[in-house]
Amino acid sequence: MALTTERFLQGMTPSEHMANMKINKERFSQVLANVEIAVEDKEYFSNLPSPLRVGVITEDWCGDHVSTVPVLYKLADDTGKLDVRVFMRDQNWDLAEVYLPENRRDTVPVFAFFTPDDMRHIGLFIETSQELVPDIDGMEDEIKKAHPEVPDISKDVNEMSESTRNLLRHERGMFRVNRAHEWGKVISRNFREVVVAGLARNPGEGPAQGGTKWPPDPD
Repeated sequence: MALTTERFLQGMTPSEHMANMKINKERFSQVLANVEIAVEDKEYFSNLPSPLRVGVITEDWCGDHVSTVPVLYKLADDTGKLDVRVFMRDQNWDLAEVYLPENRRDTVPVFAFFTPDDMRHIGLFIETSQELVPDIDGMEDEIKKAHPEVPDISKDVNEMSESTRNLLRHERGMFRVNRAHEWGKVISRNFREVVVAGLARNPGEGPAQGGTKWPPDPD
């Protein structure tokens, strides 16, 4: 079932979502504190005539959730022009089925942008910025190269000691935190690009799309 105004308003606000987080709350908060929105993105959203609605379908355990959702929250807070509601994917599979293609049904986070009065779906942003994929894909190797002193760090995760798995989890989180300032500007720009393109479309043309692609484009 697509988001209606009634269903949209049943979602959590960003503050409600953060108050209920059980996983990755510290990392999420650290990313949020380090995000800085570019001036041109602030100006664009601040000058919208009325706030857009954004439905976020996500799960707190996801690494891209930790990197990407805080950027939307910061953008909403800085501009006052995004009315955000959050839906946990595992309790809202019907929304995932509406806003994701079948081959990406399990992907989170998902950001669906709507006009406020008629809930016209103008934009869809999936997972995170495509520009960041090379950095994210290289994260594991970079972490492992930084810790040659750990004897089992290059083993399959199922063969690692618990302490090594914990180290990897910590380092993955810090990898994202340490890049939040840089990545946040890329993500907020991509949000703006999707909204600009979506608002320029005629009703019935479908939403503008952004974020990662699957399968990826061939080289």
